[in-house]
Amino acid sequence: LNGVDSRVSRLLFENSFSVDPRGNMRQTQATRQSSFLTNQYMAQLNAIEGLERVIIEQTPIFTIVEETRLPLEKENTQTGLGLKLISMAFLILSIVILSLADSYKKIMNS
Repeated sequence: LNGVDSRVSRLLFENSFSVDPRGNMRQTQATRQSSFLTNQYMAQLNAIEGLERVIIEQTPIFTIVEETRLPLEKENTQTGLGLKLISMAFLILSIVILSLADSYKKIMNS
């Protein structure tokens, strides 16, 4: 479009100083081509604006990607008796070790 417009302006400038009849024909052809390209450009711009308007009208404001879940859903995991017994044994063992360490410190300080 820029090239055609510059060609039209150049032909207008040149034809004002020449008497060649072919210059007017070239100027008319360039003017037609320029107006055709301008009309095509404007039609494409209108089509793009129409598509943007359709996209904006038909796009939902909120899109639900997946169903929401509670953050703390409880799963049915069964802990066996062995796990409970081991945890109790470690609790008792840690209490015994802490009491022995405390007794050792008291003996060493006195």
